[in-house]
Amino acid sequence: MNICLKNIECVRILCIYHPPDDSTYPLLSEQFSRFLELFLAEYSESLIIAGDFNLHLGDPRDRNAKRFLDIMDIFGLRQHVYRATHKKGHTPDLLITKSEGS
Repeated sequence: MNICLKNIECVRILCIYHPPDDSTYPLLSEQFSRFLELFLAEYSESLIIAGDFNLHLGDPRDRNAKRFLDIMDIFGLRQHVYRATHKKGHTPDLLITKSEGS
């Protein structure tokens, strides 16, 4: 979805859902990385990625979360949700933007 307001640059909004299936996290990382590679090469406007990724980004021992955060860092992305969004204390729901200067 593109949103363009008069006299303001366009913002591209992407919504993503990943089911809570641990066995598919490596595929999520691979596909997310490839998607960002292609997408960011084509579009230079502001970007917001929102969705339910079903990752445990707050757990420093979680390899899948670390891999995902590494991908975000490589592509200059920033995650803005820092509190639990799930009743079990996890943060599966993310709001991601391009970092300043990226």
